[in-house]
Amino acid sequence: MGHFCDNKLKNKLRFRLKSRMLTICRKMELSEYDRYDIGDMRNRIEVDEKKLESFFADHVIDYCFAVFSIAAMGIMMLSISWPLAIFGAVGMGITFVSSNVVGARLNALSDRYRTDYGEFEGTILHSLHNWKEIKANGLEEQQAGLLDAKWKEIAECIKKQAVCRYLASGFVALNLFVVTRLGM
Repeated sequence: MGHFCDNKLKNKLRFRLKSRMLTICRKMELSEYDRYDIGDMRNRIEVDEKKLESFFADHVIDYCFAVFSIAAMGIMMLSISWPLAIFGAVGMGITFVSSNVVGARLNALSDRYRTDYGEFEGTILHSLHNWKEIKANGLEEQQAGLLDAKWKEIAECIKKQAVCRYLASGFVALNLFVVTRLGM
């Protein structure tokens, strides 16, 4: 029964999101539409819809559970030892702020990745549409170089995202194993 409700909710949400996104694209002014790359538009309609679908379960429900858990643990820590509770709260606050700084950087890198990947897909589409002109004018090397440069930008962004994710997981591990275990 749970899977049925979950799938029904997700399919309804997916349908509404995709319908809304397509309506926005359909009503968009031509000058505004031209500002977007074709690959970027495809990513917005296809990929973002899937990300928004998982947002509810991954963030909203987990956030409510985390707030309840923090309140319960805070009450338990205060009842056991108030100096330990203050130490734990300060330690968790520091890791929380650090994680937010890294998260903001990761968010900026994700936006850059989306833009770069959209441009990459647009360049591929342009190459496929104009392959005769590229071949006739001997521009294969130039087009390959352009694709290679765009792919290197994407790879650099992926490397920076990996470093940020590593730092974020390091802060979580620091909080879990040092602050929490030291408090115990």
